[in-house]
Amino acid sequence: MADTKDALLTEVMDFCGASEEDPVIAPLISAAKSYLTGAIGSIDSNEHRTRYLIKILVKEAYDVRELESGGGKKSNSVAKLVDNFIFQLRTEKGNIQNGV
Repeated sequence: MADTKDALLTEVMDFCGASEEDPVIAPLISAAKSYLTGAIGSIDSNEHRTRYLIKILVKEAYDVRELESGGGKKSNSVAKLVDNFIFQLRTEKGNIQNGV
């Protein structure tokens, strides 16, 4: 299972354009997984859409971390994409409750 974790770390680092292991990447991956678990329920980190969402969430946080104090925020297109993926995964898992 460590290979899968290392593969995800490598994929995310490549996606973010990180040239060497940045110590902030692993905690961001963990936070992205927790966020998706809270939004969807249990997640399969090997499912291609879930992996892509993890990469998007980490990249967004990685790219704007210096801008946080200046009011950096998720772009509308990224926000919509994330919302659409989460809705799709929730629908497939039967986790839609009360229109959420």
